[in-house]
Amino acid sequence: MPKCGLRILVCAALCACQLPTLLYRAHAQTAIGGGVSEFMNINPDVRASGMDDACVAEANNLPVSAFTNPARINGVDRVMVSITRLSLPLDVMYNYVSFGMPAMYGNLGISVAYLDYGDIVGYDTLTSRTQIEPCSDTMVMFSYGFPIKKTIPTKVEYAALGANIKFLHSALSYYASEAFAVDLGGIWHVPWVENLDAGLAIKNFGSDMRFISESVALPLTYSLGAVYRMPEHKKLKLVCDISSPKGGYFNYSLGASFVPVYFLNLRVGYRQIPNSLASGVRAGFGVEAGDFALDYAFTPFDSFNALHSIGIHLAFGNITGVESASQYYLRKHFNKAVEYYNDRDYIEARQQFEEILSVYPDHADSRAYLEDIMSKLDRDDLARMKKINFYLDKAREAAEMQDYVTAKRYYNFVLTMSPDNEQARIGIEAIWKNLQQVERQVYLLENRAQIEELWKEGTFYFQKGDVVSARGYFTQILEIDPTNEDAKNMIVECDNQLSKIAAGQVNDLYDKGISFYKRGMFREAVKYFDAVVLASPGRYDAKEYAAKCRQYMAEEEERQRTEQLIREQGLVQNEMDSTYDKALSYYEKGNFEMALEYFEKSKRLAERYRFEQYHQSISNYIENSKMLLSEKHFRKGQEYQRKEDYDKSAEEYRRALEYNPGNASARIEYEKMSGDLAQKYYEMGMNHFARSEMEEAREYLIKCLQFDPTRTEAQKVLDRIK
Repeated sequence: MPKCGLRILVCAALCACQLPTLLYRAHAQTAIGGGVSEFMNINPDVRASGMDDACVAEANNLPVSAFTNPARINGVDRVMVSITRLSLPLDVMYNYVSFGMPAMYGNLGISVAYLDYGDIVGYDTLTSRTQIEPCSDTMVMFSYGFPIKKTIPTKVEYAALGANIKFLHSALSYYASEAFAVDLGGIWHVPWVENLDAGLAIKNFGSDMRFISESVALPLTYSLGAVYRMPEHKKLKLVCDISSPKGGYFNYSLGASFVPVYFLNLRVGYRQIPNSLASGVRAGFGVEAGDFALDYAFTPFDSFNALHSIGIHLAFGNITGVESASQYYLRKHFNKAVEYYNDRDYIEARQQFEEILSVYPDHADSRAYLEDIMSKLDRDDLARMKKINFYLDKAREAAEMQDYVTAKRYYNFVLTMSPDNEQARIGIEAIWKNLQQVERQVYLLENRAQIEELWKEGTFYFQKGDVVSARGYFTQILEIDPTNEDAKNMIVECDNQLSKIAAGQVNDLYDKGISFYKRGMFREAVKYFDAVVLASPGRYDAKEYAAKCRQYMAEEEERQRTEQLIREQGLVQNEMDSTYDKALSYYEKGNFEMALEYFEKSKRLAERYRFEQYHQSISNYIENSKMLLSEKHFRKGQEYQRKEDYDKSAEEYRRALEYNPGNASARIEYEKMSGDLAQKYYEMGMNHFARSEMEEAREYLIKCLQFDPTRTEAQKVLDRIK
């Protein structure tokens, strides 16, 4: 091939190699060597990519972070491996593998980056298509970072410094070039602003890349950044960077990340680069599970497909150094406890902080949180006990007046605030016993005519001397009213007379029983066999017949009940199926209010008509629906609370407790909200009262007592108004 044709071929290859990275970074650079320059600007740190590469000051425990600032590797606390893969336009693939580990003083790292430009088609001097040899860029980087700190009398870390040494190799068709570069960086922990760090990095200071007769300088870049952390707000982190390539424009990046749950990190960022497609918004997330972490970043573009970055991180072995390991796990447990605290789950947070202090008794932050929690819980407990005692008094007063509905409502209020309250439980049991007695009296009144008729028949046969028949009537009275003492006495009298009859009379009674037995009249037969046994306890034949009679009677009653149940089930089967199906439909659609209504209706039908196959599933669905509804109203309460609509917030917390009295978070929020609203409406009512605006004062004082019935001062003012 002629020499000029070869030069054209190489230039075509270089232009083709440059195109993907030009699209990716959109920097206007020379055709020859531009690809290598862009290769060194691709950031393999996916966590930083999710915040649009605003990361110069953000230290973490990943070896890949040394790429943007070698001082960032100072956070590596054990052997770590990071693997990054980026899918760039035009089938260009970028792979990056990094390894980091703690050393005797500081941390060491090694990284390898490889950019494959894929298959490239070129043209020779005769404009014929020809396949060009593979083109690629490779970088090997060695990193070292160390802290600037003191250990006497206490450990304080002021800053971190680091350096990267890079070896570059670029293969463009038949030609190759090598270069050498150095990065320097530092991170400073700003002493007078807590949780603020500043960072500085100088990258790619080194030799030029040379292809044929052209030399291109490496992309020397200066970067300055800052990070501010707010751990009390879901570990919110704000970052910003300013960077300037030598001879280029200033680039600005802003980013943020937060942790909604302890294993998930969400990230977003914005970058402004003059005359570049790379300007705009990026987003990403990270998931951590033990020694494994996964990061993802997404970059949208209008002109071509979006870019996707994936990073995988693996940790091996134990954290190096007893102190580092202790601090790592301490931070892990502390962060989880703070998350519970921020979610206002003070019960779980208290347990977590107590566990931390049992191992680290001098951990000041945990102790401060625990003291604050105990103060909150003590105030809540005092207010709750005050309300509980008030509701118990109201419940007892209502019960003494036989206002069982009101009494039960107050006892339920108590159980909502204190599910294990013994007085409320005993009170409700007493209410049920009293109600049963009332119901019993009503039942006896409804059956009084039947009892009187049975008594009349029983005494008639008793006076005639037919004590067997008389005893049967008195027994029926006891079946209706087991407490009827007169019927019990008459049965005893009948038994006394039966025990005194002669042997011949016993045989007559036995024969009558046999006669009824043969005709299948077991209810009549058993009366005579029982009489025989009473008169002559040794008549085992009569005992056997009496047992058979009762067995046949029980079987007949069961058969009749079964037949009746089958008839009733046939009549309501369609209703049962329809109601249950509607409940399932509402449940699957997430309409748990309607689902609960229909599941409870299904439960009543299943219990009444003994649809045994439905019982367990209906009970499970009812329990799940109540739990989901409780959580739904709790979240609504939090939403209204954020909007400062406290009335609606308190109502939602109250409804959450109605569905699940054991929802501790809802109970704590409702009690706190009730106290605040009661105070608010009390003050508003008193303001109107002072201005003689009695109607408005009455309205607000009534609202005050609705939220806190124990506010006696509000009740006194309300009584004066009335």
